[in-house]
Parts: sequence; structure tokens; C-alpha cells
Amino acid sequence: MNDAPSTSRDAAQCEICGRILKSDESLRKHERIHDEAERKLECSTCQKRFHNAELLRKHQIVHDIPKKSIICEVCGKKYSSKSALAKHKRTHETDKRFTCPMCYASFDLSDPFKIHLRKHDNLKPFGCSYCFKQFSSRSVCRRHVQLMHENQKRAGDGDNDDDDDID
Repeated sequence: MNDAPSTSRDAAQCEICGRILKSDESLRKHERIHDEAERKLECSTCQKRFHNAELLRKHQIVHDIPKKSIICEVCGKKYSSKSALAKHKRTHETDKRFTCPMCYASFDLSDPFKIHLRKHDNLKPFGCSYCFKQFSSRSVCRRHVQLMHENQKRAGDGDNDDDDDID
């Protein structure tokens, strides 16, 4: 089953993440989330940066829950939040909601599907602020920074690495 988002005549799609929005005005507002300069609010616990107070508040909840204390009753995998568990539970469903038109890979969540589509188009919108290598997903970019530039991060060299909204 392939539930592609429905589009109207006025719909606009973000070129960076593929999200479809209702209007050009909504698109302009949405595009600000990809601008690192717009992330002005910082978590006092982990220094992750956010665009607005609501995203910061939702994020800070993860620091109050013991790490990975919420367990999937199907497979036993552990999560730090109920929303992460809810996303994971969809992986146990047999019907995948998104199918790649190029290679027919199937996905149950829209974010992995969008990241997959970027790979076909060789889109890499997330850049390392230390070596400027580009990545198709924010999480892979973050992992790269952790593995390759940990010494630079501790020394305070370079700019802030890429922060997140959903993942």
C-alpha cells in the first residue's frame, strides 16, 4: 500500500526534506527549520539547539526518563520515549505505507522513505561543519561528527554540529 501525500493546486514541496506543505507561505516558514542560524534555543543538559520553545520542551522530556526504559512488548527493544516506541511499533505492521517508485523498497515511516529517495537523487543536504562532507540524513551526519571529529568538538574547534527536530 502506498499512501503518498495528497497534493492540491497550491501545495508546495520542500526541496531539502521532501515534505509537502499547503502553500508557498507554509513552505517558507517550514524552510526555516533547515537553517541552523534559526536554532536559537539550547537544551541546558545536552546543548542540542531548537527553533522554538515547544520543540525544546518536548526534547527535554528525554532527560527526565531513564534511558531506554520503555520496552516494545513485541520484540523487547527499548526506547527512551513513548513517541519513539510508537514509531517503532509500526515496523511490526506487515503493510508498508511508502514504496519507492525506483527500486520498490518499502517503508513504514515517511522519514526513512524521504531519506531513501534522497539517495536515488544523490541529495545530501546535511553537512559536517568540520570537514564539510555531505550526508543524506542528519543522523548519519551526527554519527560522522561523533566518530571522526570528537577531539575537535572537545577542543571547541569548528562550528556547532547539526542538530535535529524529530529523530
